[in-house]
Parts: sequence; C-alpha cells; structure tokens
Amino acid sequence: MTVSLAPFQTMVWTAAATRSIASVTTVPPVDAVQHVTVSVHWLESVNAGVRSGKIGSQLSESQKETLGAAALEARSCLTAKHWWRARTLMENHELLPIYDLIGETPPGLYEYKAPPMPVSALDAEDMLPLTESNNASSASLLASEEAVPQWVGSKLLVTPDKTLSIKLTTPVAGTYSLVIGLVSGGAYTPLQVAIGDKTIGETSMTGMSPEATTSRMPPLSLAEGTQTITFSRPHGQRTAIVWMTLEPIYRDLIRSDWSTVGPFPSPLMKFRPVYGFSHIFPPEITREFTANVALSEDVFAQWSRGTGDDTYIDLFDKYHKMVDTLSYGVTYVYSPTSRSAELSYDVDYWAQLWVNGVTVAKFADVRPAKSANGRFVLDVPLIQGWNEILIKVQSGSAGNGYWAAISDPGDLKISPTPPNGSGGAGN
Repeated sequence: MTVSLAPFQTMVWTAAATRSIASVTTVPPVDAVQHVTVSVHWLESVNAGVRSGKIGSQLSESQKETLGAAALEARSCLTAKHWWRARTLMENHELLPIYDLIGETPPGLYEYKAPPMPVSALDAEDMLPLTESNNASSASLLASEEAVPQWVGSKLLVTPDKTLSIKLTTPVAGTYSLVIGLVSGGAYTPLQVAIGDKTIGETSMTGMSPEATTSRMPPLSLAEGTQTITFSRPHGQRTAIVWMTLEPIYRDLIRSDWSTVGPFPSPLMKFRPVYGFSHIFPPEITREFTANVALSEDVFAQWSRGTGDDTYIDLFDKYHKMVDTLSYGVTYVYSPTSRSAELSYDVDYWAQLWVNGVTVAKFADVRPAKSANGRFVLDVPLIQGWNEILIKVQSGSAGNGYWAAISDPGDLKISPTPPNGSGGAGN
C-alpha cells in the first residue's frame, strides 16, 4: 500500500489485534530533498567562512560554536536521511540572530506567503471577463513574480488605468463586506473603493516595496443582483488585484431566538440515524407551544424558550443526554418583503431543516460540503411576513447541538414563537 501525505497530515488505520506492521518505507519528494541538501551545504559554507575569518567577525564566540555545532548536526542528519530534522534545524532560534548578523539566510528559509484566497472569492482569471476600464484592452493578467519577485505561481489582474471596474453578483439582499486581495507598495499605491456611486473605503499602503496584502471594507447593505465595484487610483502607476469576494454578514440566531423540545428516543443503527430520520415525530406535524408533546408512550414535555446569547444551541446541556436522542428547534423570522436569504448553519451531528414547511436540507448519511467559514450554507426563500425555520437534530456520539445564522440587511425580526402561538406543518 502506498500513501501520499501532505505536510503535517496524519492518517490512522485499525486492524485486528493479531496483525502487525511489517515495515514502513518513507519516500520524501525529490524537490524537498534537494532543498534540504542545498540548505545544509549553505550552512557548512557559512561555517567555513566564519572559521576562516572571511565573514562573521561580529559574531560572539558562543555564536560561532553554535553555528559550528549546527553545521555538524545538519551534515549528520543529511547523511542519515533525517530530512525533516535537517530542514527544521535551519530555523533554530539560536541561528536566526546569527543569520541577521552575517546578512544572509539559508536558501528558501522563508517561503513567501501571500494572503490565502477565500473559497468563495473570484481570482484574477475569473475577474478578467468581468472588468471595465478606460481602455477595455488595458486590463490583463500578470504573473505574480513580475510584481512581487519572491511570490511565484499566482496571477494578478492589472491595469495602468486610473480606474478599474469589476462586476460582482450578490445572490441575496443583505449586508456584505467587500474583501480584496491586492498588491500594495511601491508603484502600487492606495485605491479608493466604490460600489455603484458610493465610496466605501480606501486600501492601505504597505511600504516601499510591493507585497501581497488583504483589505476589508466596512459592511454595506446591498440589494440582490449585479454590483459594480470600482477601484480608483489617485497616484501611482499600476493597480493589481489578486482576488475579491463579497462576504455576507450574518445575524446569529442565538439561544433566546429558539424554542426547543426533546429528547425523543432515536437509537442509531450502524452509526446512522435510520430510525429517527424515517420516523415522523409530533413536532414535524404541528408546533403547539402550550400543549404537552409526547416524547414516548408515557413521557411528555413542552416546548421551552431558550435563554442567553450563546450562538451554540447546546441540547446536551439542556437535556443531559447525548447518545441515541433526537430533538427539535424552531425559530421565526419576520421579513418585510419576499426575498432570498442565506442560512448558515452547522450541527452535531445529523439534521433536517424545513423553511415554511418545505425541506431545504437533510443529511442522515453523507454530510454536505461546508463553506469557507466552516459551516453549511443554503439559499432559502422568505415570504413577506413571518417565516418558520424548523430543525431536527440527531445527536452523535460526542455532541448534541447546532448553530445557525441568517443574512440580514438590517430589517429582519426574530422570535422563538410565532405571533399566533402555534406553528404549521413541518413536512
């Protein structure tokens, strides 16, 4: 069996107690071995220069001894094929000030790290067809190393024009924050940023040399549809955008926003909630907030309103039961208009969700992919007036609860119970 591991990745296998591992052979990437080998040769060369007096006159005797010992250990690790130790030895805290004093560092000691691009962002190649500038042909793609020499392998959207406009789409009305990855410094001067005809902020200047950076604009309420983002450069020679995204601002649905009831007995079958998700419990039929709800043949409970502002609705903390249980939560959202909204949520461990009686999510086996913020995201329709969000939660082996938030342009109202005191059908 051959397995490829990413840096710091760990894999675990299980087998019968009578089995054992016969042998393990590790094969590091060729380029990584070459990198370590070059670094060790560099350290030995520097140590030789210090010993001969050609360099390092400003080093103390103890620093020279530290450097010599490191060079010997690095060679020993290289000979023994202890690649990782040879690599990390270069980053020893006692060696770093020595590098500063002699004015050199091992090749590739510091890898240039550009700000990571969010999963939801458009990169330079995505943005190019969406651009508008004074001269349509002036916006183009540029290799990142052309702007920032130590940054290799990425693409930038660049223009010499004073203004550059890019069209983005907001899927639902809400409050958003524009986040931009860009090059700043040197010829790449600060940019004034506008959405439509409204100036929303300005990017900052990082220094005399160009480098990749991130700039986040203040939150802004936007309608559903196409938005024109315009970058204006009062000074400087060039604009370079790496990526861009409109991140929705969510309103957390906290404990006091929910009413919950449970726990219903729901045994797992082969670690799957087969029973709970094939059985219709009373809360899926109606929500009677002042009536008793049958949890089992002779056990009853009532819906109860949550208290506090915790964003995690902890059902274990409430019922003190973890395994083989199922519970329900419900909240009501008032919208002054019919619209789409983004519902961001997570659950420990299985869930089904309804909005106004229509199932919008259900996973009792394979969990869907998460968004960039580590949660699940749904586009859900809201009617004008009160909207019901109902969630069914099956506990896992080590957790029982959920989180939820909704995109809010600032005009939503939340209640743990409906104005008329009872809810409609859940399915």
